[in-house]
Amino acid sequence: ITKAATISRAPLQIQRHYDVNNHKEGNFLYEQFLDSNLVYSCGYWLPGDDLKTAQERKIKLILEKLKISENDRVIEIGSGFGHAIMTAAKLTKAECLGITLSKNQLEYSKRKAKELGLDNQVRFELMDWRDLDKKADAVFSIGAIEHFQVRNFSRFFKKLYTILADKTGRACIHSIFSSIPIEKRAKNKWLQEKIFSGGEIPDIKSFITSIEKASLELINMQIIRGKNGYVPTLQAWISNLRKNKNKIVRKFGINLYRRYEMYLAASKSSFEPYSDQNVVQLLI
Repeated sequence: ITKAATISRAPLQIQRHYDVNNHKEGNFLYEQFLDSNLVYSCGYWLPGDDLKTAQERKIKLILEKLKISENDRVIEIGSGFGHAIMTAAKLTKAECLGITLSKNQLEYSKRKAKELGLDNQVRFELMDWRDLDKKADAVFSIGAIEHFQVRNFSRFFKKLYTILADKTGRACIHSIFSSIPIEKRAKNKWLQEKIFSGGEIPDIKSFITSIEKASLELINMQIIRGKNGYVPTLQAWISNLRKNKNKIVRKFGINLYRRYEMYLAASKSSFEPYSDQNVVQLLI
């Protein structure tokens, strides 16, 4: 059974994965297989794209959907290494906040914002979404909701309702989903124990019922599949990981390297056509 992502347990679950068990050089692992902006989510691929281009296209797609203007307040829930919210700041001049539960990602994002001269426009905080009490005109979240667990969706979307500006507030949630209903799915014990403790892939029904219950309106839903989405993203990550195998093994040992190779390869197969997983962007 997936351990509940309670407010006390969630940081431990996130830090176990994103900080590589609180390794002070945990970021090094991600630098070996992600693109140079360290975007750790599904790209949006068109023919001829490389990994970095596909990631930029995905971020711009989300920002276009949100129609952000320069007086807006923007929040990213689960800001990763900070690239998406910093892109929002650069392109829109809006006031931006990124929240994360990963200490390594927080430090990295703050340093990067300073380097790019964006630190007066973008702030980063170590915070659980349940503690958010700021108002926002636009909210986005890319691949973070898979950590929040379906049992918390009602609470999450109600929280979204309270922080979004009345009438004009909008949110874009980008997430993996499975076409197999959550109650009929076999639990992946290996993934829970070795990679994503507390992670849970939702089904579309869980999103739609929670959005409706929170009095929010779903206005657009885009599904990104197969060769436009996670298949080439994961292929690029696997290639990078294998290319940098020796560096990873020297720092973290062969077991961690093998674990990540297996996790990326298995994930890729679950997004192939006729498998059960795809990516959805919900505009709310």
